[in-house]
Amino acid sequence: RRVHGDTRSVYKNLVLAVCRVEMSVARAVQTALQTPASARQNIRIASALANELETRLPALLQTATQEGGFPVKVTRREVTHGINNLRNLEQEIDRLPASFTSWGKTAAIVAYDASAVVFSRLAGAAILTNTPVSFGFSSHIPRTADLIQSACVAATPTLRVSENRNNKEFAQGALDDPEVRYFFFSGAKALGESYKHQREQFDKLVFGGPGGLPPAIVMPDAPLDVAINYIAHRSFVNGGQYCMCVKRVLIHKSVYDQVLNGVLDQVKTIVVGDPSDERTDIGPVTVSRTRTGFVDAIQKDLRSARHIIGKVDGEMLYPHVLEMPYDQVPDISPFGPLLIASPFDDSADMVQSSTKSEFGLTAAVFGSLPQAQMEVLRANYGAVWHNTKLHLLSPNHTALGGRKTSGWSQQRTSQGWTERSGPYLHSQAMAKTE
Repeated sequence: RRVHGDTRSVYKNLVLAVCRVEMSVARAVQTALQTPASARQNIRIASALANELETRLPALLQTATQEGGFPVKVTRREVTHGINNLRNLEQEIDRLPASFTSWGKTAAIVAYDASAVVFSRLAGAAILTNTPVSFGFSSHIPRTADLIQSACVAATPTLRVSENRNNKEFAQGALDDPEVRYFFFSGAKALGESYKHQREQFDKLVFGGPGGLPPAIVMPDAPLDVAINYIAHRSFVNGGQYCMCVKRVLIHKSVYDQVLNGVLDQVKTIVVGDPSDERTDIGPVTVSRTRTGFVDAIQKDLRSARHIIGKVDGEMLYPHVLEMPYDQVPDISPFGPLLIASPFDDSADMVQSSTKSEFGLTAAVFGSLPQAQMEVLRANYGAVWHNTKLHLLSPNHTALGGRKTSGWSQQRTSQGWTERSGPYLHSQAMAKTE
């Protein structure tokens, strides 16, 4: 059982050779031509991952209340949404290219908000396209990351969660790793620009940018009950800690008082308190930079607005409703429970003013807006919902993504680098056709 001299060297070289062969095989699998039919064979892996997440749901609920102050009803909704996404991936198969390959090894950063939803969409896309992914989770949710990592280990070897809980270090590791060809990340505008300047390290970058102040527009003929319910709850779900939360409501003056009072009536029923209580809608905001940014926005950027309701009590940020002329609203992107109400008379001027923003994630319209103005909104926002009933989380298997600084992707092609913005499916983005 002892290994001597040359035998030891031969043994070592043999092990290294086997490792190189395994890596070559893995790369060949990733770069092999794939089709929707081959993607369909991976559905069982996605189902296995969904089952593993489901068994960890009680632990995920408890952990989320402790790490992020997220109410159990919010986390249950998010995890269930993610599980349903994985169990229904066949809805995306026919939307894949007729033939494609994987971009190769992928690094993806998952923020602290709606982490189960973001993870499931990226993981589902990776499974369909046979893409190996390393996930970096926010340092604010380390135990959530551990639970998701254990689910990955049990379901598939191609997905893993990095033990590095520092996203800057994780991103630097991706930059330093020549095997990483696809990089997904989200954050502030400056972060997006920083990695854009380092694109030569990758073949494709996908950036989910800040939401700015996503607007909801209410016209005179709007279905008011639908609009009021949507605005009141879509603005303050999870304490406004989703980038797609409504932050502005632009209301035609003929229905302004009726809509604003209706929203306020519903907002007053929102429960702020203990995140472990099933009745709670908004828990404590435990991330200090989020609290600081929110308070600064209220006290500095929006100091001239009329304050209707809202208060801050330590880590508890209560729903804030402010009133301000639409052409005086600053172009900011605060995270937290905020809604700015503005009346308007001329819809053309209102649309022109609201689309001057550098952000362009999502907008909602209730009632009849002239077609030309709807087209202006669609050209400036990644998603424009029209007379939509309330959805607290954006529907699964729906193309999403912002425009302008709210989102973009860049990829290397035979003609050089190309850039696009607007809605996309992660599975389509991970399918390489050139």
